[in-house]
Amino acid sequence: MSREEEVTRILAVGLRQILEKSAIDFAGMEEIRLRVDQPFMVVCGGKKNFVSDTGEFCPGEEAHRVTLSEIGETVDYISSYSRYAFEEKIRQGFLTIQGGHRVGLCGRTVAEDGRVRTISPITFLNIRIARQIPGCGRRVAPLLWERG
Repeated sequence: MSREEEVTRILAVGLRQILEKSAIDFAGMEEIRLRVDQPFMVVCGGKKNFVSDTGEFCPGEEAHRVTLSEIGETVDYISSYSRYAFEEKIRQGFLTIQGGHRVGLCGRTVAEDGRVRTISPITFLNIRIARQIPGCGRRVAPLLWERG
């Protein structure tokens, strides 16, 4: 499965369709940010880009507005419709999906006995796209082995 498929398959159908219409370079994509009633945002090359319903980069006021329903649908896909099975990870505030991509979750926390029981509703998702950076450890690798 390609990196693009790993990420788009977890998105709500409407968001997936927007990305499929776009000319976004998935190789350079770093994050997808979904916040209720806020513009649909992707981060590529360190630059924040807002995405319209037609898949074009646009000013924030012209971007697709993410709905609570789209976030809920996305969480359902991430958890394979079994949020209960992912409850511990949700309490921690993030999930890791196929491909090593991490999904940060925010929303209203529900506490019990001073501990987070769950996040409900989840109103913000930050999908961080895993990527390889060849050679990034070259300088530190010898230091790790230096003392056994």
